[in-house]
Amino acid sequence: EARLHRHGIQEHDPQAARDPARPVPLRQGAPAPAPGARAGAPATEPRRRLYGALFFGAVARADALVEGAEAAPPGTRVVLDCAHLVALDTTGLDVLRQLHQTLLARGGSLALEHLHEQPRSLVERSGFAAELAAVRTGRAAPPASPAPEASQS
Repeated sequence: EARLHRHGIQEHDPQAARDPARPVPLRQGAPAPAPGARAGAPATEPRRRLYGALFFGAVARADALVEGAEAAPPGTRVVLDCAHLVALDTTGLDVLRQLHQTLLARGGSLALEHLHEQPRSLVERSGFAAELAAVRTGRAAPPASPAPEASQS
């Protein structure tokens, strides 16, 4: 299980404790069909929990999720449980968008679950929620709007 703390993402295993800079692997989970996945491509659904704040100071560690997505099997659908994600800024949103685009390029997708008010508000105002919903429903996404520069709280 990967966790995002105020200092970044940590995976709870002894190897991660020795080498926190390594990419967080997106291990295979329960098979689930990924929207847009190629026929015959393996579909997996790893779940990750995010903790604390995903902001400019933590994105270097969060980039490990993107690196893990680049190495994931085609058709991987990643579910991020955001129940413990209390804050998100535009830099953190950019990392989530990059993760989403990386997964899409490999026939996979991204889902965000249990968003608190502040992260949910930013995800919705930026248009990212509509992008995720468009992939989930198979409709074309509206053009992405730039993330709001106003206060993120």
